[in-house]
Formats: sequence, structure tokens, C-alpha cells
Amino acid sequence: MRLRLLVAVFAAMVTLGGCATFSLGGGKAIVKDGDTSAEAVFRRQALALPANFERAGWLRSEESQSRTKAFMKILSLGWGHKKASDEAGDAQAPDAVALYLARLEDKNGDDPGKIAIALQADMGQALMAMSELDDSATPLAAPQMALGAEALRTDVKLMEQALIASRKAHSLFASAAGRIGKAVDAALKADLMARLAANERELKHMQVLADSLNSRRLALSPSS
Repeated sequence: MRLRLLVAVFAAMVTLGGCATFSLGGGKAIVKDGDTSAEAVFRRQALALPANFERAGWLRSEESQSRTKAFMKILSLGWGHKKASDEAGDAQAPDAVALYLARLEDKNGDDPGKIAIALQADMGQALMAMSELDDSATPLAAPQMALGAEALRTDVKLMEQALIASRKAHSLFASAAGRIGKAVDAALKADLMARLAANERELKHMQVLADSLNSRRLALSPSS
């Protein structure tokens, strides 16, 4: 049952990416084609952020997929195979950070300095996406914005999903910077830490906005 549910969720996500009218559960449209309101702009960006981070490979999905494959292999071959694999030392799923750094190395060569610069570029792109989303969420958190409880419930859910994706990406970047920072000079390491700090500040801003949206929702009656 759980596997069927996961397959259904994945299929819904794939469908979501190709539609002009977006929905979030139950088939109810949450963004209509041609809607240019502040809320529609926010919702499009909130939906796009996790999808874009997923495509960029920043959400540890490869590691998760590898673990799923390993689990399915155990189910097909039996737990005795797992024990034999453990004893052979090959039971661990590939490390997400190592996979991410390997992709950067494939694109930029094995020079740690170039890999560090590519990592900074990825962090910069993530920061831009988070900043743009926060800018579009700011008007919705303002008291003068007329929004009902149901609309705010959807907005909070979207913001929280974007926040989760952003935190996952930040965790990957921080771990990658920790590893590559050991192989670069002091100046590059300082640049990596500065970029991480900037992304961390934007994450905190995103959390504040999510809390503000939720506070607005809680202040309204269910019938609003």
C-alpha cells in the first residue's frame, strides 16, 4: 500500500510539472493559467523551487533511490543476502555528498579550486531562488493583503515544502563545502563559508515568512 502511494505521489509530481493550471491535492486548482496576482506569482515560485532543486540534484534523491533499490533487492533475494552483503562491506548506499561532488568533478575536472567555484555557483543559484520566493511571499504576509483562511492554508503548505527543499539543499552544500574546503586555500575556503552564511540567513528569512503566513492563517476563522 505504501509503495503504491509513493508511486501515485511521484506521478502527481510529474503531472504537475507539465501543466499550465497547477493543483495541490484533491485536483483543486491553486494557480490558474494567466493569473498574475501576487498570490499566483508566489505559488508558481513555491511550486517551482522544489522541482528545480530536484532537477539540479540538490535534494539527496540519488542516495534515496539507491537505498530504495537496496531495500527492493533485499526483498527479492531475502534477508540472508543482506547479511552476506553486510559481511562483505558493500551494504552502504552511496553517499549523497560524494555523488554530488563527483558530478561537479565530471563537469569541472578534478581541480579542487574549480570544484569549489562550481559549488559556490550552485549555492548562488539556490540563494537567488530562495530570495525571489521570499520577495513574492512578503506581500502575502502583510496584514493588508486580503486572503482567506483556506487560501492561506495552501500558501503555508507551499512555503513549508519550499523551506524543506531549501534546507535539504543547504545541508548538501554545507557537507560538500566541509569536504572540499580541506583541499583548497584559505581564501577559497573563506568564500565558501561566506556563501553558506548568506544562504543560512535567507533560510531564516524564509522561516520567518512561513511563520508569519501561518500566524495570519490561525488568526482567521475557518469560514474566512
